[in-house]
Amino acid sequence: MAEPSTLTLSPELTENLQAAADACDMPFEEFARRALEREAHLAAEALGWNGPSIEEDLAALEEYERTGEAIPAEDVFAWMRSLHTDNPLPRPQARKLR
Repeated sequence: MAEPSTLTLSPELTENLQAAADACDMPFEEFARRALEREAHLAAEALGWNGPSIEEDLAALEEYERTGEAIPAEDVFAWMRSLHTDNPLPRPQARKLR
């Protein structure tokens, strides 16, 4: 298990988190921890880290071998980088690779 971490937040983010925590009648640290947990969960879902079992992975591989369709890693990386911009790319779609 990872060791506890300390984050340095910008004054603006601290102020926004404090206002939200106050509005929810929660301690700042608890609100911030829950917000981080939620964001980590959403990111993991978007990346597929919370999902498939080995059986689902094997079925996906068989589907690729049958159809030749997949989402290239470089498309996924470009999409992920764009999520932190003012113009995020649409989620990449599977295409014929072979």
